[in-house]
Parts: sequence; structure tokens; C-alpha cells
Amino acid sequence: SVASTKTLTFTVHDGQNVSNKIEVTINFFPVNDRPIVQFREDADPNVFAPEVNRTFRVPYIEEGDSVQLLPDTTTFADVDSSNASSAQLVVKGLKNGASEELMFNDTLASLLGITVNLSRNNTRITVILLGKAPFTDYLHLLFTFLYINRQAVEPLEGIRLATLIVFDDKGDGSDSAFIQIDVQRRNDNPQIDLGG
Repeated sequence: SVASTKTLTFTVHDGQNVSNKIEVTINFFPVNDRPIVQFREDADPNVFAPEVNRTFRVPYIEEGDSVQLLPDTTTFADVDSSNASSAQLVVKGLKNGASEELMFNDTLASLLGITVNLSRNNTRITVILLGKAPFTDYLHLLFTFLYINRQAVEPLEGIRLATLIVFDDKGDGSDSAFIQIDVQRRNDNPQIDLGG
């Protein structure tokens, strides 16, 4: 939308005479709409999303393969912009320290012109994506983010909570979208010890 001006003219008629004219000028100024992140395929990305559309659960089983963080049904939408300027992905509540990792396709990031900055400590991983690019490019790159827990035996179970915010090219951010990484232990086979 663009800025515009409307002028309204008012007069009063008492049945015989007409008053002088009064003009009122109304100025309309556009506002920037924030991007919307949703995980459900049946959600309308141009309508305010209830919380259920912005939360996704990813199960991870002990000694399993890496798992994709964002579901394939993820959508980014912005009614007045097609470009993102940055995104932030934060995973909190790590329980196995350096054994818990995020991986992504750095070659694709370079091709798309998006810089990825990753920092971490024992309980948290922070990823910052930077660079003006279409929302679709950000989405394709975020689809490559994988979680893995390399704790060889008995990882600590529970939820690791990831929070995703995407910013448009005017710097306004989406509401937070949440990914619950549910780390579960594998049921090991029983063993018989004949050694006494």
C-alpha cells in the first residue's frame, strides 16, 4: 500500500439555506506488516495464526540419524514484502553439552548470499542468518538445518526448545515459532550375563 490523501467536504442544509463548506483532509499512511511463520499446511499464511500453527514437535531417538528441524509444511508469508533481512534460531535446554549439534548446508548458504553465524555453550545454540534474500531462499536454507545428539549411551531425555524469528527487509520480526526437540532413549535389548 502507498500513502494517500482524501478530502471530504461537508455542508448543512436546513431546508432553505445551505451552510458554508467545511473541508476535512485525511492522510493515510501505510504500516509495515510483520512476516508470519507457520508450520501447518492448512493454515492461511495471510491470516493471524493461532499458537498451534507456530509449534512443531520433532522426536529424536537415541543413536538415531539427524532430524530436520522445520517440517516440510513450514511457510513464511508477508503481505507487503517478499524479502527477508535476517532470521534467528535459538535452541535452549541442551542437556548433553557438545554432543548436541546443529548442522546445515553451508554451500547452499553461500549460493544464496546468506551469512550464517553460529555460537554455542553447553546449554544453548544460537544461529543468526543475515543477508537480504527472498523469504523462499531463507526457507530453503532453514530446511537444511538438522539436529543430532552424539551422546553414545543414554542421552538425557527431555525437550530442547528451539525458537525461530524471521525478519523482513524493513527489520520487523515475526512472532516466535517454536520447535520442540523431544530427545528419547532407545529401548535396549536385555542381555544375559553367564559370567555370574
